[in-house]
Amino acid sequence: MGAVGGWVQWVGGWVQQGRACIRQACSLHVRLPAYLLHCLPDPTPAAAPLPPAGHHGSIYALARNPFFPKFFLSIGDWTSRLWNEDLRTPIVTSSYNASYLTGGAWSPSRPGVFYTIGHGGVLETWDYYFKQREPVLSVQVSDRPLTSLALAAGAAPRTAAVGAEDGTVTLLQLSEGLVEQQDNERAVISAVGAGEWCGWVGRQASVLVGGGAAAAACLHHMRRLLC
Repeated sequence: MGAVGGWVQWVGGWVQQGRACIRQACSLHVRLPAYLLHCLPDPTPAAAPLPPAGHHGSIYALARNPFFPKFFLSIGDWTSRLWNEDLRTPIVTSSYNASYLTGGAWSPSRPGVFYTIGHGGVLETWDYYFKQREPVLSVQVSDRPLTSLALAAGAAPRTAAVGAEDGTVTLLQLSEGLVEQQDNERAVISAVGAGEWCGWVGRQASVLVGGGAAAAACLHHMRRLLC
């Protein structure tokens, strides 16, 4: 089967178990935030073969998170990857984009938000506070490949400048939700980047679970999946 095939099989089993628990949590009205449902366990169980860690080609952008310098973003091939400098494998790898990616940058005001650009002329916005499997927003900026990206910093970081292959520069105004930090966002992204889901779930048990033996059992099952 090979290392990659074994990894895919193991992830499939994880998803199947996780869905059953999520259905139970929903029926009990347990408040499991979206960020808890879109991550893989870390560290990886010894029985699960590790997937390839690096990109499949040139890396076009590297950026440290402005709030957590140990966490950094890499942009290459068709994916973006979140790393912790203390770990050898990425914490999160994005889904494969339809076109080759050419750049990316962190939001200067929100620790969980970053942006990517690519050959398809699309600017994608990723918000790891809410979900990790897909971007929260995709904007067709140009019909030509995008080559550069810059975000305004300072007291009102509400604009982004995007350069294209044909020499044009497009200025975009960012919405309030993309620039204003969300409640508890720093703690959530710290847990994501450090791979500390187990500790996070334990510390937030009183928040995530409303009460009752069944709800507590569901939380315990989620911790087993994530730890």
